[in-house]
Amino acid sequence: MTIANKLVDNYYVPQFNNQITIKSKISNILIITKIYDLEPILDTKTLVKYLLLLKEYGINIYIQDKLKMIKEFGYNEILEYKETLKSKSGLKFWNSESFTFKPDLFDLVITMGGDGTVLFASLLFQSYMPPVLSFGLGSLGFLTDYQFENHQEILGNMIKNGFHCSVRRRFQCTVMRSDQSRIKNENENENINANKNANKNDKTLANGKQAMISLANIRDLSEEIARNSNNTDYIEDSYNFHETHKVLETYIIFNDIVFDRGPNSTMTSIDLYGDFEPLTTIEADGCVIATPSGSTAYSLSAGGSLVHPEIPGVLISPICPHTLSLRPLIIPETITLRVGVPYNSRSTVWCSFDGKNRIELKNGDFVTITPSRYPLSFVKNNTSKLLWFKRLSDTLNWNERKKQKPMTKIAIDNDNNDDNNDDNDDDNDNDNDNDNANDNDSDNGFLSFFLGNGFGFLLFGNFTNLKWDYKNVNDRY
Repeated sequence: MTIANKLVDNYYVPQFNNQITIKSKISNILIITKIYDLEPILDTKTLVKYLLLLKEYGINIYIQDKLKMIKEFGYNEILEYKETLKSKSGLKFWNSESFTFKPDLFDLVITMGGDGTVLFASLLFQSYMPPVLSFGLGSLGFLTDYQFENHQEILGNMIKNGFHCSVRRRFQCTVMRSDQSRIKNENENENINANKNANKNDKTLANGKQAMISLANIRDLSEEIARNSNNTDYIEDSYNFHETHKVLETYIIFNDIVFDRGPNSTMTSIDLYGDFEPLTTIEADGCVIATPSGSTAYSLSAGGSLVHPEIPGVLISPICPHTLSLRPLIIPETITLRVGVPYNSRSTVWCSFDGKNRIELKNGDFVTITPSRYPLSFVKNNTSKLLWFKRLSDTLNWNERKKQKPMTKIAIDNDNNDDNNDDNDDDNDNDNDNDNANDNDSDNGFLSFFLGNGFGFLLFGNFTNLKWDYKNVNDRY
């Protein structure tokens, strides 16, 4: 059993920390190089020489055929070096435009580039995929775990002792083309019959009949999808929808599938379905459906959330939606997601798969998105879990701002003085409250005197001649 087969067979077995241990012999290595950059080309030359030096292992090395034509790679120099070593290792070539090798042939894939080189490797292997050892020679580096200066130590340890793999989810995207040719022919036949039966002199009647027939034959994508709700998602859509749709293409993606308006000048209308049930209609410039690994790519630019790659889920991020209430979503990957173009949509929709294989979705077409049983596995770095957070800071300046100044000793002393002053102020307030209470008692005594004796003045004395003197009254009493 090859390494690629082991990865698939063990993928659905619960693994501690989502990793698989590989101790099989490494016999065939595929090297994928970013050939439009000089640094990866020179490093690939260094890497090939080192693998040839391990002659006792007899490793077959597969490199891109275009490297033979690049002067800086020095193919003739490598051949001379191989003959000098008398190495048993083989040096073979592969073509990216006609990749005909069986995926289970290779035990390891080494990428010499950036994140785009890793995505290119994922597109090459649309089923079983060998483990990927990614050296960071690009710009960003979310998917590249290792630095090339350590390649001898890393590869030597892997070949001798085996290695651990960190498994990442990929999605399978099946494009379903609406079978509109049969409906179109039926409409044309009905229009012909309508014209024959209509009065030749009454063109208005004939045109009205055509309009009625056209409106009557508008199909409903929601009804066609809901019609299969009694079926199971474990059955392929090629069977579920064989009466109304046919499979156009199937791709396995690692980052995202992007739906956009393409050259159309108007916004798109995109229907979302979960397990045959309609969820919502997105009216926007488009929509990004991303894996957790793709949350730092286009989905991030569209306002989607950052999701750790080991969290299972599907990210739905609308692109410039024409509403204030449509927010990005993260749904469970157990939901089968279908993204379609309504039959009554004003325009078509374009979609791309990891930035490649761009196609046009016409009215009635939809794409079914499910978790793929063929994962992409990376040679695990010991710090890979925490490395993801470090990359957010290093590449995207995640949560970086000018730090608030710390509390100094002087400030602490001032706070203590403020607390003491507050205590003194509280004591003074209590004293003032007591004084006010005494004054209130005096005032209450005077009011009692007035209420008790004032009526006597009104009844028995001359009230108009009474002179009120608050001070004299207090002195007297």
